[in-house]
Formats: sequence, structure tokens, C-alpha cells
Amino acid sequence: MARKRKPLWGLSTKKLGRLPHVFSRVLQLPFPADTDVSVQEAPHCFRFVAESPAAGQVEAHIVEIHPGVTKVVVRETGSTALNDLHLDVWRIRLPESTRPELATAVLAAGELVVTVPKTQDVWAAVPSFCSIATNLHC
Repeated sequence: MARKRKPLWGLSTKKLGRLPHVFSRVLQLPFPADTDVSVQEAPHCFRFVAESPAAGQVEAHIVEIHPGVTKVVVRETGSTALNDLHLDVWRIRLPESTRPELATAVLAAGELVVTVPKTQDVWAAVPSFCSIATNLHC
């Protein structure tokens, strides 16, 4: 007669509904993972600022990896390497309150500035004086 296996150390086994390391919204910048990036939150957006050696123009591309899983990839204009697998790049998980499809990227004074707007539901919950107090306008 076959014996039923017991879980190791009395722990129960549970199947994952989805992989824990897959997030629904991610921002990927064209820098090494250890680059210093300033992350600023305002009532209407998140802003990411980093020094950039790039010259020219940049664009924020939206890549749908899987239904419901979106990645914002920032690249120089004209770059065709959207689907290349880059392991050592700067990434951050974006909260559910963001609108990655409206993300913008701009090079200004040697800095890359990426702005990711928030949903309007979040705007209503924040007093209007917050953008003045934080000195960050989106």
C-alpha cells in the first residue's frame, strides 16, 4: 500500500496563482541597475530623474508582456532594441495608481526625466496645496 507523503516540517504546500516576481507595471530605464535615480512623488505623478550621457531625444515605449502586465521601456529615439533581454538595467515596480501608457521621457540639461501620471482617482484624495508644498508639478 502506498503511503501518502507528508509536507516537509509540517508545512502545507500551496500552488501559486501567479509568479511572485512578476508585477503588473514596471518602468525600465537604459542605465545599469546601480545607477542613482531620484524618485519624486507628486499628487498627480511620479517623476524619475537621472544623469544621462545620451544626446538627442528619448521616448517611453509601452510593451505589453502578457495581458495585464505592462512594461515602460525608455530608449533613445530610433532605437529598435525593444525586445532585447537586458538583465542589468534599472527597473522599478510602479504602483497600481499609475497610468504607464501615458508615460513621457525627456532629456534636459544632461538629465533624463521620466514622468508617469497617476489615475484621477488618486488626484481627488490629495489636497490642492500639496503640489505647491512639494514644489513638484506634473
